[in-house]
This record gives sequence, structure tokens and C-alpha cells, in this order.
Amino acid sequence: VCNKFNQFIAQLAPGVSGLSEDLANSIHALSGQYLILEEFYLSACIEKASVMTGVNPETHISTRIEDVFWVVQRCSQRAYSTCSLLAALPMGNLVSELLRTHVQ
Repeated sequence: VCNKFNQFIAQLAPGVSGLSEDLANSIHALSGQYLILEEFYLSACIEKASVMTGVNPETHISTRIEDVFWVVQRCSQRAYSTCSLLAALPMGNLVSELLRTHVQ
């Protein structure tokens, strides 16, 4: 996916070897806003999963664990699909922190 993204950017601006400073600053600011939204979404979903705790009769695993894992997986996939270290690395830290503080 990231290689296709880089090829797309190269087609848009042939001969440009890097991002302009304005574009890089915009990407950085947008990544920060994205992480704030993802943090809110993760926190709200983890809290909701905590309230709806039950046990799946087929797997004998708490539905809270399944729900939290699904939400964390989806948020992580979104961050990694951006092909930006400015979104992917902080998302890993955010997931780790939220799991440490909210899930016991």
C-alpha cells in the first residue's frame, strides 16, 4: 500500500524529490489532530466494552477482551495504512498506554 502511495505522489509531482516544507507541516498538524480523534474513539470504545462485559459461550472468552482487541486492531490498521510514521508510531504508544491504564 505504501509503495502505491509513493508512486501516486511521484506521478502527481514528477521531479520533486521530497515534500515541500508547507506540505510537511500540514501533514504533521493533520497527524496530530488525527491522533486526538483516535484517542477519544479508543477511550470511548474501551469504556463501552467494559460496561457490556459478558462471556462468549462458544469461545469462553470475555466479550470485553474481544471488543477491545477488535477496536485496537481497527485503529492500529487505520494508523498504519497512512504510511506515515507521524501517525503509526504514536498510535502504537497510544494503544499501549490505553491498554495499560484502562484494561486490567
